[in-house]
Amino acid sequence: MKRIIKVEGLTGRFDVPSFLWAENEPLTIQFDIAESRRGKFVATAICGDQIKTEYLNNDRSFTLDPEWIKAGNYQDVSILLELVTNNGNAVIIPNDPKKGGYFIEPLRIDRVDENTTAVAWLQKIEANMSTLRTRIKNVETRLQEFEDNGVPLVFEENE
Repeated sequence: MKRIIKVEGLTGRFDVPSFLWAENEPLTIQFDIAESRRGKFVATAICGDQIKTEYLNNDRSFTLDPEWIKAGNYQDVSILLELVTNNGNAVIIPNDPKKGGYFIEPLRIDRVDENTTAVAWLQKIEANMSTLRTRIKNVETRLQEFEDNGVPLVFEENE
């Protein structure tokens, strides 16, 4: 399976919000990065106590084996990305967002009845926030009607 992380500025997001991940299928992650500075990208993936670091090849991808995720007890996968000089002696863009580096969306690993689903953490939060915004807007509209017209304030279960 192949997933693409689109990096805009210093933020990387997965191409889909969630996907099923087969037990026997490696996950190839490819970065889509517009970067004009010369250097090498280094990706580090962390799952539980499992850490995998490698220089990205020309297509800017790396692969996580299902055994690696299993060895990490199916914990969430954090991905760090940094840009280093071609000789690897200096960091151009760090992998720490607190130091002005890249922030790559983590993957939450959900496992139910031998089925593994990877959920793009940031996109999941954004979807939840959008739902909450809609609910708050509905409540505000009802409250305003009540204040303006004396309409009884009654909430329906599905709002």
